[in-house]
Amino acid sequence: MTLPIWAGTFVVFAVLMAADLAMTRKAVGLRAAATSSALWIAAALAFGGALWLWRGPATAGQYFAGYLLEKALSVDNVFVFVMLFASLGVPTALQRRVLHYGVAGALVLRGGFIAAVRRAGDAGGRAHVPLRRH
Repeated sequence: MTLPIWAGTFVVFAVLMAADLAMTRKAVGLRAAATSSALWIAAALAFGGALWLWRGPATAGQYFAGYLLEKALSVDNVFVFVMLFASLGVPTALQRRVLHYGVAGALVLRGGFIAAVRRAGDAGGRAHVPLRRH
């Protein structure tokens, strides 16, 4: 992927995150949460569609497989958040902000990891999985 495409992807994602944070500053009901989730899923599907047109069905299929896996794995995070918020006494009004900071931090760390692995690959090195036998 070229730098302009990465930059464009980052800008679109940053705008979506900022819009989500701005529109949900207060506690939201089930209907608003469902609408927000539907919009995020639509954005993910649109991105997958763009990948399909740009890079073909194989790349889009890999993206959709990864997206579905991440979506399935994120369900257990909801229970972890509920337990943490309850045990730490995080006020309901602050929970959404705490989640946004957590997501932003995870994205920054994940991006840094991906960049480091890519750089190691570009330098001719290999990224090793610690528990994998060679």
